[in-house]
Amino acid sequence: METIYWIQRLGYINTVAWIVFGFSIVSMIVSFVIIGSNYEFIDTLNECERWYNVGKKSIKVSSWVLGISLLFGIFIPSEKDLYIIYGVGGTIDYIRSNDTAKQLPDKVVNAIDAWISNQIDDNKE
Repeated sequence: METIYWIQRLGYINTVAWIVFGFSIVSMIVSFVIIGSNYEFIDTLNECERWYNVGKKSIKVSSWVLGISLLFGIFIPSEKDLYIIYGVGGTIDYIRSNDTAKQLPDKVVNAIDAWISNQIDDNKE
């Protein structure tokens, strides 16, 4: 039961990492617009420099957040992938250690393979 709990938590961390990644991309785009705009509407030079500095700091922070969230998003599998890893890994370990499972005819393995391929195709649709 503990394993299923951790699979779900890691799946949520993966989702949150991709959401944070999206927000940091948007933040960087807004920061580039702030830095690149011509500031004709700003009266003083000090205020123009202040907005430029805010844009630079925002890009620096956003790039760090973008990098960290990208690493989390890539290296933490989604919940579906974790269930596959857990289920298939346990099944392979069981088959390797069970003598009866090693003696299954090839037709059974081919039937299971065809059924799994059919299930994957149904999930894609």
